[in-house]
Amino acid sequence: MRPIIFLLLVSISCKQHGPDWNSFSLPLVDVVTQPTFYFEYGTQEQIGSYSNDFFKSENSGICLYSLPESLYFLETGAKFKICLPATIQELEDVSKGFRTLDEETNTKTIFHAKSFSWEAEETTLGKWQKEKEGIIPLESFVDLKTFDGTIAYARFDVPSASLYQWDTNHCEILFPSRRIGETKNSWKLLSVRFTCTQIEIKEKIISQNEMWLRECVESPPSQTESFRHSESPFGRFIEWSNETDQIHCPRYQHFSFEDGITGSILSLDPESLRQIEEKHRILLAHSSFLLSTSEQLSGVKVSDELLMQIGKAGVWHFANKIFPQTKFSFKQGDEFFSQTSSDLSCRNQYQYQFASLASCMNPGIPNDLSVANVFVFPSCKPTQLAITEYFAGAVTPKSIPAYVEIENKEEICDLSSIQLTYADDTFYLSAKERLIGKNEYLLVSKELWNGWPFLSINRTFSSKDYKNEIPLLALRSSESKEVNYFPQSINDIILTNRNGLNERSIVFSSSGFLYPHPSEKSNRLFSETGIYISPGESTDVNDIPFLNLSISELLINGTKDNSASYPERFIEWEGANHQSGFVYFKIENARIVRYLFYKDENDPFPYVKNGTGNCLPNQGVLLPEGSLTNLEMKISNLDANGHLVSLSSTFSYNKSLYESLGLSASSRISIHPEPQPFGYSVSRIHSFTEPCSPFSEATPGRSNQKVNQFAANVTLGAEGKPFVKSFTFLNTPDVNSLFRFKSLTKLQTIFSSVFQNVLDLTSENVSSTFFDSELIYLDWEDSARSIHQSQIFRLGEIRIESVYPSPTNPQNEWVYFCNVTLHQISVVGYVIEDESATDQIVPYAVRFPNQIPNFKPGTSLRHSDSILNPGDCAFIVDPDGNNWYLPPFAKNTDLLLTVASSQTIGNGISNAERLDIYQEIPGSRLLLSSYGNKTSSSPFQIPLANLEYSLLKREYLGNKPSEFQIFREIPE
Repeated sequence: MRPIIFLLLVSISCKQHGPDWNSFSLPLVDVVTQPTFYFEYGTQEQIGSYSNDFFKSENSGICLYSLPESLYFLETGAKFKICLPATIQELEDVSKGFRTLDEETNTKTIFHAKSFSWEAEETTLGKWQKEKEGIIPLESFVDLKTFDGTIAYARFDVPSASLYQWDTNHCEILFPSRRIGETKNSWKLLSVRFTCTQIEIKEKIISQNEMWLRECVESPPSQTESFRHSESPFGRFIEWSNETDQIHCPRYQHFSFEDGITGSILSLDPESLRQIEEKHRILLAHSSFLLSTSEQLSGVKVSDELLMQIGKAGVWHFANKIFPQTKFSFKQGDEFFSQTSSDLSCRNQYQYQFASLASCMNPGIPNDLSVANVFVFPSCKPTQLAITEYFAGAVTPKSIPAYVEIENKEEICDLSSIQLTYADDTFYLSAKERLIGKNEYLLVSKELWNGWPFLSINRTFSSKDYKNEIPLLALRSSESKEVNYFPQSINDIILTNRNGLNERSIVFSSSGFLYPHPSEKSNRLFSETGIYISPGESTDVNDIPFLNLSISELLINGTKDNSASYPERFIEWEGANHQSGFVYFKIENARIVRYLFYKDENDPFPYVKNGTGNCLPNQGVLLPEGSLTNLEMKISNLDANGHLVSLSSTFSYNKSLYESLGLSASSRISIHPEPQPFGYSVSRIHSFTEPCSPFSEATPGRSNQKVNQFAANVTLGAEGKPFVKSFTFLNTPDVNSLFRFKSLTKLQTIFSSVFQNVLDLTSENVSSTFFDSELIYLDWEDSARSIHQSQIFRLGEIRIESVYPSPTNPQNEWVYFCNVTLHQISVVGYVIEDESATDQIVPYAVRFPNQIPNFKPGTSLRHSDSILNPGDCAFIVDPDGNNWYLPPFAKNTDLLLTVASSQTIGNGISNAERLDIYQEIPGSRLLLSSYGNKTSSSPFQIPLANLEYSLLKREYLGNKPSEFQIFREIPE
């Protein structure tokens, strides 16, 4: 921080001032009797303790140093001192003059002290320059230069005293103020004038420089500190250092900045580069120098444009070396901080400059140069500090800034050594000593919290909107380098955002678990506006229960209206009023993510959602984007320890759920998990308000409106044949419901009543209406609610149990059915029908009387028979096929059947086609079995991929896709 004014004084001539001083003499004696000047170069003294003053009292006198004593004895480059005789009063006067030099005062009193051998007075740069205008000194040593331009070198690049010899008898030393921030002309100086003999220091400088140049090593400097902010008197600077024990002489061929975003390069002008080469040809061990824009800092003055790049993401190129630079916030609240390569507690740093603002920076002095710790209170340790609450900020009727709440768990300590990491930024907590007591709180926020009973500082947090997550948070000691991290796993999401509003803060427990802030623990001033936070207060969540709520509704395939489709999705839980607590669940798909949110007591059907659209109501807790996708997933409720509440608390979602309910997989209708025997249901029509109904149906956040359904209560007979005695309804059917037994051509009305959601059909007689061999449906119709559904009530004499529509060889498809009676049956007169064609079923030998079917080794079927014994089965194969793949359940007693002509199976079965098998009898046609119930009011499809075949579970009738298993042939 060497003031640039001293470079402008080489043209000033001599003008005699002051009293008739005694002559200058050497050497210094024990008793100071006359002004004595000393110049040192290339030496360093180590003493036990020293002060931060420019002066030191001696026996009968005072010595004034070109640098404060703390730096003077550490300086190995150029330095000098003047020792003056002084009385006690004169000592007090000089001490007062130096102290007022560094003070910020508005007084117009000018210090002036006068002795019989010297004179000292306070002046300003503007006044001094005006007095010396046109006067040229005989000799001078200003800014490490002699009058003829001989360069001296120094460790510290700070403003130091300057020496002027106006003639052979009169000298003057100007001591600079360390107070920066005023205008150049008003900068205060302390002038000390005395008589002296001819000063000769040039020879010592030249001799020492020759020795250093012989031993120096060509090595580039390191970037050790930088600062940039237009609101600070420090302006902009970059500090470069030789951090080794060797003497360096770098080659400064190039200095530039490369922007990390645009890649553009801005270079230093040749004249400034020449000044760097001249002033810093030699870098002493552990020395520093500056490139600066400030008038009151030392260093080479560099263009504003180039140093405006400080603090941007990019790379500095200097002396054939690359120095990456990260973004940094230099102004943090009402305090300023530099970016340094070696952090120290602000209160422990040796700070040369003084300013009217709170700052933590030390340009021109090595960052590892610290003062002895003389403070009463210890520095805080990261382990004694806990981040207890984080709020991402919200805008309600009043704007609430983002904040991090920190609690001191141990005894009182100083915060100035602690840095807070917030996302990609690092913030110092204080530029000066700041104490926090045991169990006290500090709020670090984007805006200052005034008038609250806790410490508060404001920092320029990232403008990123953190929803349902916390940024990277850590507390780091700049003294011990110890770090205390407060992480959030990417697999654990705390849900606090509703409709784009961060309505809750995130609370940190002592064990490191994160919770959404509960409503009942919130500060009332905020909870009345719908924001649940408690800044500066303890928030204990141990008594808040984890709720075991069942999933009641979900819609994962998006919504649509009469204008467009939307990616909005949701999961809803059952709940009851007057019950509050945490809901903890996980979603398993490509990865496992756990979610935690708070259910308010007034929220009967809490739900989470993501995606934007016009159909979901403006409520619900927001999930991060991408949390819900229309893919296979498992959703499970968790307890407080992250374990499954129960096996029944897991719901598996797949697109096939829609198909199992007779809907397209692209249906925009919400699904409701249901107890057995249903599994799941869907929302009824007009659940949404217009314009989303009937394009989408759902009831998130309110009482569920479901399509009623019924399910067969299946019992297995002694021979393993499933049969039905009753049906269970999801809800009690309407009194106007109509129940009928129905076959392909006949109806029989049922008059039994539904009791407690069960329709008991034990007393119903079907033998008088239907043939024993035909399949019978129970048909339910409720025209008032637009319900018309069917379920298989009784199997026919056969049951289609497996279908293979797309084998490796397209002609090798087959349909598999079995005799489910207790007697022999004949397949003569059987007909198979898909959704486009019908064909008669015949034994393979009837279609190909002279052909032996080709089976794989170890497999043979009865290919000429038409009789099925009880429990026997048959394969209906493509007549164009051969060498069929027969599944593991195939038996040698099975029949090999085909079709009489290539109309049905011969033309191929599609991968989701429905099939029926009929029996032709005189005057009628009987439905014996159905795959997909295509003639009923509740048809369905079973989509199969290539090489996949379905297999009906033995204990089911075949009423829905979930009753079939899917297997795959592995080609040889």
